[in-house]
Amino acid sequence: MGYISYYAEFYIKGNIHINMSLIVYFEEYKKLIQNHKNIKQNHKKFYIAWVELFLDYLEENDNDETPKSEKLSYFTMFLRKNPKYQDWQINQAIDSINLFFTSVQEKKKNSFIIIETC
Repeated sequence: MGYISYYAEFYIKGNIHINMSLIVYFEEYKKLIQNHKNIKQNHKKFYIAWVELFLDYLEENDNDETPKSEKLSYFTMFLRKNPKYQDWQINQAIDSINLFFTSVQEKKKNSFIIIETC
């Protein structure tokens, strides 16, 4: 689907241990959101909650047959099936998840990479 950012799609495809490494980045994401100047103060808790819900969804659906590259698409379909979520909320969820993956990519880019050789 067109709304999935490059970062989210790239990260999910390239990560074998998705849940553990994403949870580590989640704590830093919460700090990023709290200090983010372009997100309204009353929206910040929702940006955090959407990512937390997405990570829970990944954990609950870790053993299903869905390819990792499709997890975000399936998550948004899951939200769309629930009548309590309106379109603007789903768009906010997508924005927050994309921001999360953008921050993950930035952290990974600025980290040291250790390569083990045989």
